[in-house]
Amino acid sequence: MMYSVILAIIGPVIAVAVAFAAAASFISTFRGYTPGTTTLPSGFLAALGFLILAGVILIVCILISTIFLKRSYDAIALKLRVDMFHTSGLLFLTGAATLIVGVGVVILLIAAILQIVAFFSIPEQVPSQMPSQQTWGPPTPPAPMPPSLTPTR
Repeated sequence: MMYSVILAIIGPVIAVAVAFAAAASFISTFRGYTPGTTTLPSGFLAALGFLILAGVILIVCILISTIFLKRSYDAIALKLRVDMFHTSGLLFLTGAATLIVGVGVVILLIAAILQIVAFFSIPEQVPSQMPSQQTWGPPTPPAPMPPSLTPTR
């Protein structure tokens, strides 16, 4: 969860810094530009490249952040036995992946609502731990077959 929060903070900060660099580049391109000409200013494509880079940095950081968020929500769902955390984490990941298309905003809103529902669904008493699935030591011998099922020779 910590990596998710760190990336959710650092990603937009870096994207805004790159966007400011794009704005500075865009403003400086029009310094020697004469209106009425049909060619693009020389630094226009560089400014556009900076804006695309800022968007890519933001989307990559959001995706990585939601991957860590989903992993932590899966662990919470397993420990507390509230499956709504698993669903919420999956919707956050799906919403972040489809954010480029625009549908992701609606999915992220639904995920946030399910997250609230999941937190209110936490039981008062933490359920006891399940027995370990891993058994250490020799395997248990198979149960003896009843005489009616034993193969005949």
